[in-house]
Amino acid sequence: MKRIFIASLFFLFLTIIYFFPLVKNINNLIVDDYDGLLITWSLNRVAKELPETIITRGFSWPAFFFNGNIFYPYFRSHAYSDAFITDGLMAAPFLRLFSEPIAAFNINILLGQWLFLFFTFLLLSEISGNYFLSVLLAAAFGFSNIRFQYLGHLQTFTLYWIPLGFWSLLKYFAYPEKYPAKKITGKVYLIFFFFAFLAQTLNSFLPGFFLIFIFGILLSVKREAWKKLKNDWRIFLICFFLVCLILLPVIGIYQSVSQEFNYVRPISDAIHFSLSPEEIFTRFFNWPLGLLFLVSVFFFFKTEQTERKKDLPFILILFSGLIMALGPFLHWFKKTLLIPLPYIFFYYFIPGFKGFRTPSRWIFLFGLGMVVFIASVLKDRPKNNLKKEKLFFRFFYILVIILGMISFKPPEKYFSIPKKENYPPVYSRLKNLPEAVILELPIYYWGDFQFGERESLRMIYGLEHGKKTVNGYSGFSPPEWESLVIKLRRDFLSKDNLANIKAIGVNYLVIHEKEFKDLWPEDYENKIAFLNKSKELKEIFRKDGDVIYEFEKK
Repeated sequence: MKRIFIASLFFLFLTIIYFFPLVKNINNLIVDDYDGLLITWSLNRVAKELPETIITRGFSWPAFFFNGNIFYPYFRSHAYSDAFITDGLMAAPFLRLFSEPIAAFNINILLGQWLFLFFTFLLLSEISGNYFLSVLLAAAFGFSNIRFQYLGHLQTFTLYWIPLGFWSLLKYFAYPEKYPAKKITGKVYLIFFFFAFLAQTLNSFLPGFFLIFIFGILLSVKREAWKKLKNDWRIFLICFFLVCLILLPVIGIYQSVSQEFNYVRPISDAIHFSLSPEEIFTRFFNWPLGLLFLVSVFFFFKTEQTERKKDLPFILILFSGLIMALGPFLHWFKKTLLIPLPYIFFYYFIPGFKGFRTPSRWIFLFGLGMVVFIASVLKDRPKNNLKKEKLFFRFFYILVIILGMISFKPPEKYFSIPKKENYPPVYSRLKNLPEAVILELPIYYWGDFQFGERESLRMIYGLEHGKKTVNGYSGFSPPEWESLVIKLRRDFLSKDNLANIKAIGVNYLVIHEKEFKDLWPEDYENKIAFLNKSKELKEIFRKDGDVIYEFEKK
């Protein structure tokens, strides 16, 4: 127990060193000012609104909670991206200590990294029984490019429930043979697995499939697994029923959004965002993991065939992750080859896969399979009776540690987000307005890579003023909303656009005059003059280049 505690402290130390700027500036720095701010908005909604919604609405809570304040007049806007329910609830107690919304994102980065390292260590310890190797592998994988390529996307970073669920399954299937003297029964670990699956899936659906793949592979390879489940069928069905009871209403919300707009992710998206094999050796490559894997493959083929069979489930997990990451068709140096891959079957026939855009994120399962394979192969190395092997591993592990220290490069770029006390004054005025619907101009959409972060930052301000807004930024936006944005960008407040805005219930226009020059450098003065002369609009606030107009009531 003492050694486990020391390992957890070591991982905490590494996490603090790696993200030290966030530790010092947890209230106003962030690693991603686009999707990171969208996720921050989601986390704060979960932390502040979900518990009360569940208490007041009971089992019907999803129908009310997912109605976010963005993309008005459309409902269920929280379901336009991942739900982040688990991460939001994890952040909730900390938001009582840290008053700024950004803290919710940063707490999950820090907590997520520490728990991922620790739970991966537990998993590897269960497989290898080798303390040093488990610590080394957990650190190598935890700080690898496989992990940090998607740092700004919290749904693919806070994946610590996956090694915890994997560990729970291994413990469950090991009872009672491996632990005959233990008082605790294996059924508890089956419950742990279902809890880990539920927590991971409530955050984001895709990682839930990672755990389903792991469960399916272990079940198909381990003969005793079926017998074990057959004996515990009651507890399995109870857990399965409870998970479905919680998950299905949430899945139903996402299904309703898909049906409302008749929208799924096109197969072209999945093809475009697939992994190209050479990327394993470029943007996803990590020297410590690469060397460890190479040495483990060498020793794998040196072992007897009966020993190799024990590594089969880990090899299957490794290759499953790799093949799924390659997407519907094989790529080679970013060129799509007309060679179909298994992902295309999942896209067309497995529910949920048409909602995923980025198959390359399956690279995580490849990485996890790789480290458990390494742990299994090298667990008894070096052999005590082989001096040359002992000498080799001594120098080898020193080399891996040195390379790990060299590749330990914390993020160089952080983005500063205003604290509440420094929010533009216009949002304080909005907060004091009665119940209203607002439209901020200029309006942006997710493809505005030059100025698009302004829209996600407005969502953070919106957490403070709480008003419904036509504006929004997310992984999906309603087609009719996109058409409105295009018209507003092209025709500004034409007669038709004004009529459309009023028809959907907008009460107030928030004009950011300084931003007009960015979008309409040759015509911005005329547009501002038009607003000032309009008989339908009444100016009620002006400060620091921001103006609030109220539609005149007839």
